[in-house]
Amino acid sequence: MVEEPDKKPVVLVVSDKIDEMVEIESHLPDSGFDVITASDGYEGLLIARKERPNLIITSLKAKRMSGAKLAKLLKFDKKYQDIPIIAIIENDSKEELDKIHALRIERFVKRPIDYDHLIMNIRNLFSESEIGGFIEEALL
Repeated sequence: MVEEPDKKPVVLVVSDKIDEMVEIESHLPDSGFDVITASDGYEGLLIARKERPNLIITSLKAKRMSGAKLAKLLKFDKKYQDIPIIAIIENDSKEELDKIHALRIERFVKRPIDYDHLIMNIRNLFSESEIGGFIEEALL
């Protein structure tokens, strides 16, 4: 994906909880991100393959295809494995954390979502990634 200097980083938000998706979507543009949304993992997979977002935020559970399956399909595909993923989880039990680790998901946030914490996680992921320099410039 070739980045344009004046283009904002793109975040794909995947959740079957419409109110949660809208709430996340409302916080990110003010923080310097463009947002695209998907209502389940299947739609998220199609969008991720077509749009190649800079980051994905996904609920691990969904009706048609879970965010866990979405993460597995992307993280174990060489074309997409470098896209950072933040998982939205219900709790931070050992079982949930083991699942996140096994899926190669970089970060997680618990419900209810602390949006300041979410934005901090996004910025940290971007500063750690290969596109960090581009992201820092775009956010200035």
